[in-house]
Amino acid sequence: MREALDLIDRSFSSGISRARNETRGLDNAVNTTNNGIGRLRNTGQSTFSSLAQYAKTAGIAILAALSVGAVINFGKEITGITSKFEGMENAIVFASGQEGAKNMAFLDTTIKDLNLNMESSYKGFQTLTGSLKGTALEGQATRDIFEAVGIAASVMNLSAEQSEGAFLALSQMASKGKVSAEELRGQLGERIPGALGIAARAMGMTQAQFNEMLDSGKIMAEDFLPKFSKELKNTF
Repeated sequence: MREALDLIDRSFSSGISRARNETRGLDNAVNTTNNGIGRLRNTGQSTFSSLAQYAKTAGIAILAALSVGAVINFGKEITGITSKFEGMENAIVFASGQEGAKNMAFLDTTIKDLNLNMESSYKGFQTLTGSLKGTALEGQATRDIFEAVGIAASVMNLSAEQSEGAFLALSQMASKGKVSAEELRGQLGERIPGALGIAARAMGMTQAQFNEMLDSGKIMAEDFLPKFSKELKNTF
C-alpha cells in the first residue's frame, strides 16, 4: 500500500509540475500576443481595429483549445504582421518628410472610408511617396493620385494585386518622368479598364492624338499624373 501511495504521489506531483510549466508557457504566449495586438493598435488605431479584433477572437479560440504551441505561433504571426506594417509606415514617413504624420492620417482615413485592402494600400502609398519625393507632385498631389486610384479600386472592386499593380504603374511613370505606352496601355490598362480613354480625356485629346503623343514620348509625368487623377475621380 505504501509503495502504491508513493507512486501516486510522484505521478501526481509530476503532473502538477508539467501543468505549471504549460501554464507559464501559455501566459508568456498570451502576453506576446497581447503585446502584438497593442502595437498594432498603436500603429494606426482606426485602420488596425478590425485586425486587432480578429486577433482577439482568434486568440480566444486558441486559448479555448489550450494549445500553447498554437498560441505561441499566433503571437509570432501577429508580431510579424506588426513589423511589416511598421516597416512600411517608417518608409512612408521618411519619404514624406515634414508631412509624415499628415500622410499617415490621410492613408488610414482613406483606407477606412473606401474600404480598401490595407496591405496593398500601404504598399501602394509607400511606392507613390517614394517615387514622387522631391518632385512637384510631392505632398497633396501624391494624396490626390492615391485617392483617385483608391476610388477606382473601390468602385470596380479591384483585387489587392490589381490595386498594387495600378499604384506601381503610376509610380514607374513618375520615376521615369515620362508616360510610356508600356505602363499606360499595359500595366495600368490591365488593372483599370478604360484607362487609355480616361488618360486621353484628362489631356484634352482624342485617343488618336493621345496615342501619337504617347508613342513619341512627349507626355511628361508631372503634367499627366495630376490631370489623370482628377479625371479618374470624375469618371468613377
